[in-house]
Amino acid sequence: MGSRNLNDPEPIYQNLIEAFDEVILNSLKPYSHPTQEIISNIFRLTPISCWDETKKRLFTLVDSECKFFHLGQLINVFPNMPHVEMEALHTVAVKASNLATLTIKYEEFYEPRNMREDLRWVIRQMRSLREMQIHSYSFTIKKLTKMCKNLHSLRFLDVKIFYQDPILFERDGNQSRRIFRENFVMSFVKLEIFKFTTLPKTKIGFIVGFDRALDFQCELTCFCSFLLPNLKEVGDPEIFVDMTPAVIDQYYISKLEFLSLSMNLPELFRFESFFKFPNVQALSIMFLNIEYFSVSDNLVPLNTLSSLKISTLCLIDLHSSSYLEFLLDVFGKNLKKLDLTLDRKKLKTFRMALILFTCPNLEELELKNLQSLDEDAVWSLQKFNKLKTLVLEVVTSYETNSAHFSDILSAPNLETLVLDGLSVRLEDLEIRKSMQSGENQSDVLKNLKKITVKFNSVADYFEEKRLLKSMRSLQLKIPPGGYSKIKIKNIPSGTLV
Repeated sequence: MGSRNLNDPEPIYQNLIEAFDEVILNSLKPYSHPTQEIISNIFRLTPISCWDETKKRLFTLVDSECKFFHLGQLINVFPNMPHVEMEALHTVAVKASNLATLTIKYEEFYEPRNMREDLRWVIRQMRSLREMQIHSYSFTIKKLTKMCKNLHSLRFLDVKIFYQDPILFERDGNQSRRIFRENFVMSFVKLEIFKFTTLPKTKIGFIVGFDRALDFQCELTCFCSFLLPNLKEVGDPEIFVDMTPAVIDQYYISKLEFLSLSMNLPELFRFESFFKFPNVQALSIMFLNIEYFSVSDNLVPLNTLSSLKISTLCLIDLHSSSYLEFLLDVFGKNLKKLDLTLDRKKLKTFRMALILFTCPNLEELELKNLQSLDEDAVWSLQKFNKLKTLVLEVVTSYETNSAHFSDILSAPNLETLVLDGLSVRLEDLEIRKSMQSGENQSDVLKNLKKITVKFNSVADYFEEKRLLKSMRSLQLKIPPGGYSKIKIKNIPSGTLV
């Protein structure tokens, strides 16, 4: 932040007070950002003077009625001033005695830094906290445990954690590990949502140990599932971890609403394992390449979950349509979201009608790593009346697609459409225009709010230009506030990518 230019006129004090107040009030709201005009006004003073005035206003405005504090809103305005963090947090800790939510996310930090002891000490004093999200700093699991020890009201925690040796989580008679488990339970036993992402170690500027970080993520996820009985959500939903050990070892009824499992392991699930997870609503399964048992042997235990209303099903590296048919027969009627990633060396495509007939309430469908869409997509997509989100990623040469852009647009109530690798023909778009023109024809694009398309290139340059022009005319159908992006994928003819 620069100093005031001597040639600038003196700022109007009342406007600056309003600017200071606006910055502070934005930090006390969950989803606000200071405007550029406010930041520009503050730039007119030297950083130190600016912070001194803001700190006075912070002390005046913060009181016991404050429920939210976003430290990032201040740090984004006062970067490179480490004392601001401590002084702001200390003021809020003292004055906001009923603070419920603390968020620390800075715009300029790409990699989370290790949080200083003085900052952790101040956070330990915020004993009324119910939610805490810290993305700009990272912790070891031991330091995080110590920081949260007296935060007995904490129910939601979202942090970044550095890798440590997973031996810490072994449940044996070692005294130091036993003490750690006791402290861990004392700190987090009331948590309902514990989100964390493991960061690999860094060494002389190089990041090492991604595989070890993933192992740690898995170990900590299962450790939490085993020890924290009130958890509904744990870990990082964007990172698959195998929770099979937690399922097998579980000894009390769990409140978890999400499970991620590996299938085709050498040890079969026991029927009683899933009875301990009566609240599961989302299930993710990764299929390993080795087949130790038959399909029925592998999946029959999952029937114990059939009484539950699993609304989200994610299948990763699916290599057999038998698994898909079994799982959709068990869970399909209640599914709101289905996410499939195929092992295209073994399963290139499948019948779209299978999803249509087994999942009548489906609202989100994601299909990835398809070699092609089956021919029945031409008619079946028209009948997904409740489908709002469709994501298709086709990995193939552009000559081989059976279903095309016009077929996909026939789903009547789409709000979000993401396509990658599908063929688009000029006649498709001409048909689509004619469908929209008649008085008695409803515009199937009327609900679209977001469209992202990467379509395959065509051999003829001029036809490609006409395609782009027609595609952009469809972008005009997106209502104000919506989002659209059209891009050509340059794929050599006849090659797989």
